[in-house]
Amino acid sequence: MNDFEGQDICVLGGTGTIGNALIERLLPEKPSRIRCVSNDEYSMWQTEQKFGKPGDGSPVRYVLKDIRNRHAIREVLRGVDILYMVAAYKHVQYVEYSPLEAIDVNVVGNANVIDEALANTRIQKVVNISTDKVCYPHSTYGLSKALIEKVVEWASFYRSTSDRITAFANTRFGNVIGSRGSVLEKWFDPDTKEIELRNAMHRRFFMQTNRAIDLVLKCTLEMKGGETFIFKMPVARMGDVAEAVSRLTGKDIVVAPEMQGETDDQWLLTLDESAHRKEDDFGFILHKDYPAVEQREYSTRSEIPLTQYQIMQMLKEWVK
Repeated sequence: MNDFEGQDICVLGGTGTIGNALIERLLPEKPSRIRCVSNDEYSMWQTEQKFGKPGDGSPVRYVLKDIRNRHAIREVLRGVDILYMVAAYKHVQYVEYSPLEAIDVNVVGNANVIDEALANTRIQKVVNISTDKVCYPHSTYGLSKALIEKVVEWASFYRSTSDRITAFANTRFGNVIGSRGSVLEKWFDPDTKEIELRNAMHRRFFMQTNRAIDLVLKCTLEMKGGETFIFKMPVARMGDVAEAVSRLTGKDIVVAPEMQGETDDQWLLTLDESAHRKEDDFGFILHKDYPAVEQREYSTRSEIPLTQYQIMQMLKEWVK
């Protein structure tokens, strides 16, 4: 992947699970610099302990900025070649309780980023990290991410006055095993005494972190502009996941109230948007200019769930 060698890369939301994993994968590709941008001071310190200080030879630069501040984003994007949009409020329960904050960050903040990227004459590629919750959204989080996907698509076809046209694309995937603040992180936490299960029949997409990064890099290398890249993912029933965690930890499972905005199933591909797609064994690429094909959905409802044994193997790998 020598496409990254010598490149100046910016990761907005670089202190989160996906941001950290992306930086870790990019470092061996010898970029000239990686700008890790976050508004979380403590997580920034943790990330610096992991990747090293610039004075020690690390190409990672730690930048404390907020995407809601347009002038700050303009400053941090100077000299950037490749931009990853990972910053967002992601936890459904908190977003439902504070929807205006989520709109301010997930929509307005990321729209600021896109607007500044369009005005930048150097940025070659912008990759937005999205979620399966944008399909038939029932939550504020899903709605906010669906809207910014549309803005990314618009930006791809917007013609700026500069000679250089920046390419924009979306990546979309489901739950990443053990991501920061996830239910699995909570269930495996030694301080958590019980496994709180909201609905055993909920079906969810699950992906290991390295697989999610595979998708992000595939998008970066193959994108021309305007695409949405989707990986096919394993599906698991939450009751089976809870049972696997119980066997691994010895904790009891207890029933907990369901959260507002949660659904039984999740989709990665809706019927309407599937009309213009390419498909292979790995996943789908959507683009409005692709020839029309037969429509189909891709959801947790249409796929065979993992067995408890398969779930346990995935969890053991993550725990290691």
